[in-house]
This record gives sequence, structure tokens and C-alpha cells, in this order.
Amino acid sequence: MRHRLKLALYPTRNVDENMADIAAAEAAGHEGVRLLQSMADSISLPRLTHLLERLLNVAEKATATWIESLRNETRQFSDQLDDGTPVQVQLVPDPSTRRLKIDFTGTGDVHSHAFNDTRSIVTAAVPYVLRCVTPNGSHYAM
Repeated sequence: MRHRLKLALYPTRNVDENMADIAAAEAAGHEGVRLLQSMADSISLPRLTHLLERLLNVAEKATATWIESLRNETRQFSDQLDDGTPVQVQLVPDPSTRRLKIDFTGTGDVHSHAFNDTRSIVTAAVPYVLRCVTPNGSHYAM
């Protein structure tokens, strides 16, 4: 892995940091599995199912409330990758339905050297980003 990162057509800027990030992600995944298994062992399946469904409901409500707060103001972001590949994102909120359209029209195709990501990675990253920008949902009681 280290070799590939160093010798790519567009090599990484910091191989040690990338390797540490990969190791941290792997460790976090293992710890998450361990914690979920521990939780599943300590409470009943119906109780665990209820808690996880409630967590999803709270997150959904917090995100919908945040989207509502955006009103009808479209937001746009443009940037480019190191090689000039464009990245374009447009956020189009619809407060009446509490939904957000995220439009990547104008973004370059999937890059042959993995500088940008495939549709599946973007689809996984979008909920994470929404969670990061959604205010703390502590006022939504569990």
C-alpha cells in the first residue's frame, strides 16, 4: 500500500499520515463491531431494535429541522482537484417537504487515479456530512 501511494501518477502528499488514517479507520471499525456486539449481548433484541429505530428518528428530525432552517436559499460550492478536475455541489433545500437536493452536476467523472470518489462512496459520505452540519440534537429526547 505504502509503495502504491508513493509511486502513483499523482502521489499522496503524506504517506505516513495516509497509513495512520487507514489504521485508525480499521481500528474504529473493529471497536464499533465490538461495542455493538457487547450492546446486543447486554439487552434484548426488541430493546436494541427500539433504541436504534429511535436513534434514526431523532437524527431524521434534527436533519429535517436543519433543512427547514435553510429556507429556499440554494447554496453552491465549486473547487477543483490537484489536476484541475472540477468539483461542483449545489444544495437545494425544500423546507415544505424538509428535503434537500444535493446536485453534483458539473463535477468531473470518477477520476482514474481515485482523486474523487465513486457514486457509492459519495452516497455513504453525504449522510455523514449532513450529520456534521446538523445542530446537536440534544433537545430531541431519546
